[in-house]
Amino acid sequence: LEAVIYTVTNPTKHGLVATPSSWPGITSYKDNCLVAKPTTYTFFNYTEYGKAKRKAYSTAEVVRRSDYETKYTLEIKPLPGYSNERIEKEVKKRTRKFQEEKWAKNEKFLGRKSVLAQSIKGIFPRKTNKSNRPSCYTKCKRTLAEFKEELKLKMDKYQLASIQYRLGKPDYDFPEYCYFPPRHHIPKYSPI
Repeated sequence: LEAVIYTVTNPTKHGLVATPSSWPGITSYKDNCLVAKPTTYTFFNYTEYGKAKRKAYSTAEVVRRSDYETKYTLEIKPLPGYSNERIEKEVKKRTRKFQEEKWAKNEKFLGRKSVLAQSIKGIFPRKTNKSNRPSCYTKCKRTLAEFKEELKLKMDKYQLASIQYRLGKPDYDFPEYCYFPPRHHIPKYSPI
């Protein structure tokens, strides 16, 4: 019972919707507290759609989104041994608690309309810039210089040990916390 209440009231707990019944996503509220009806959901296969778009780019084919959508019907049955009235009573009690906590902090719920208005498109940056700053966060120039020097020595030691390791020489010494490189790649030159 606790797992059902947690699942049903989770959107309210996190401030998305004021009541579980207004949550647009998959929820067991309708099926556990109201009349159970099968619900149809659409699954979109982004992976195959992306592959087809990349392939079609060079061949000038038309790729339709509808070809990569699959509809699934989901029917959630009420918990055996619990009446819908009991579950609904517990859900309303927990929902009221979350609403009062939110209102006490003068916070609002996002709302069903705003949840539905959010788009997946554009949530990932198109171009990211990689910083060339080393992973040492300090304002002290001397400490930063020491870190850079240690990093350079570690990289040089790794490169030398890597070449020896790949050539099959037994006297390689990798720096601490470094992975061994793959052996199938034999270096073209050997400074040793």
